Amino acid sequence: MGGNLLNNLLLFLTHFFLIRTLIPKEYGIFVVILTYVNLFVIFVQMGLDLTGVRFISSNEITSSLEQKIGVFWFGFFVVFLFSILLSLAGYFLLPFLKFYTKKSDFFLSSAKLFLLGFPFYSILFYISNVSRGFFYIHIRAIIFNVIRPFTFLFICILIYYFYGLNVNHVSFIWSVSIAISFLISIIWMLKKFPFLKTLRFLIPNLKKTFSVSLNIMLSNLIQRLLLYIDIVLLSIFLLPKDVAFYNAAARVAVLIVIPLWALTSIFSPLASHLIFKKKFKALNTYYQLGIKWTLLLIFPIFLVIVSNSKFILKFLFGEEYVKGWIVLVILSITSFVDLAVGPAGNIMIMGGKEKLWNISLIASIFVSFFFNLILIPLYGKEGAALSMLLTMIFLFSMALFFNFKNFKINPFGKFWFIFLFSFLISFISIFFIKNIRIFEILKIFIELIVSYFIFVILSFIFGSISKREIFKLKRIFTG
Repeated sequence: MGGNLLNNLLLFLTHFFLIRTLIPKEYGIFVVILTYVNLFVIFVQMGLDLTGVRFISSNEITSSLEQKIGVFWFGFFVVFLFSILLSLAGYFLLPFLKFYTKKSDFFLSSAKLFLLGFPFYSILFYISNVSRGFFYIHIRAIIFNVIRPFTFLFICILIYYFYGLNVNHVSFIWSVSIAISFLISIIWMLKKFPFLKTLRFLIPNLKKTFSVSLNIMLSNLIQRLLLYIDIVLLSIFLLPKDVAFYNAAARVAVLIVIPLWALTSIFSPLASHLIFKKKFKALNTYYQLGIKWTLLLIFPIFLVIVSNSKFILKFLFGEEYVKGWIVLVILSITSFVDLAVGPAGNIMIMGGKEKLWNISLIASIFVSFFFNLILIPLYGKEGAALSMLLTMIFLFSMALFFNFKNFKINPFGKFWFIFLFSFLISFISIFFIKNIRIFEILKIFIELIVSYFIFVILSFIFGSISKREIFKLKRIFTG
């Protein structure tokens, strides 16, 4: 969990630095290319990374060490070969992309520089995942989540200080940082597991391997496409600078849901245990408890971001990025809806309803395409943000319906009345605070403190916080 939180912090700092040093058009180009890279890397994996985790950690088809080694190296070479072929194909097809899409020379040159590092990125992605099959998470937690983004940010700062920075420099630095991280990961892997150096290994059952891996790839592609579909369609309909304004706002809005990611990773084992024991009433209690405390933690931050969206974007990224303030408001509401629903999708997976969750994801992709194709031409980047909000409401509604039907749980407890009352009081308080003539930063700080104070005081007054509840919360975090 700590590695993921540090990864998100490094990613935010990286994008903050790039937004501050690149012009919006160049930053938008970088975001678009990186989005396509993150989509194609899932395609190149063909699900072999998570298939490797499954087969290596169990005796499903790997009863001997030679078979486990065979699974690792088979996936390694298939992913590496496929990524090289895709990079070569991309390199030769890019001139046609320019002809048909009228992309700029900067876009094509940057894309070619990204292709240099794509095979290394694919293998790094593979190793960081499959190493978990050996019950070893440090490569994922340290190299992929920390060393990789830190190396990229450090080299970017270094080059900017001595030579200046443009999108081509950033693209090349990305490839270099990925290559460095790849070398560290493969050396680390071979040192930790010296038996992987042996030439004595058995090729896994190909039919069984690909029947599992292709299903995993489809599921991963669906989830990744739902995550990036807004950027993909924005890059088709609008200019790179519009993508830049949208993504900058998204980087701020996503900070709201970080506590939910932490809650999900902690709550999953408890949810799985309670579902297995059919203790649905207890599951509902802990589910609502987790949501309430994440709301308590994030609600004031959400309120401050929404009420100060223009100033926040100007303060963080500069005057030009204020154009994305409506996007920030809409995406913040989207993140808050995600937070209010809690780990609903994860509960479906833990409860053995992953097929229903995949059906929900597939339906949501069609809904997202429908809304984006209508709203982006009409309202631009604001339309993309609105489409994301409507799509997430649709997805979460399906998740809530299936969870209530199967496990009799819902996120709406009595604390919601306290929350809505606190929201109203805090909103009125912020309105009055805004009329005080002091520095904006100080105003935001006061708004934050007042909102927290109102929420906590009202929770104690109406008995929403008790010693028994704190004990249950402790169980979630300690198991």
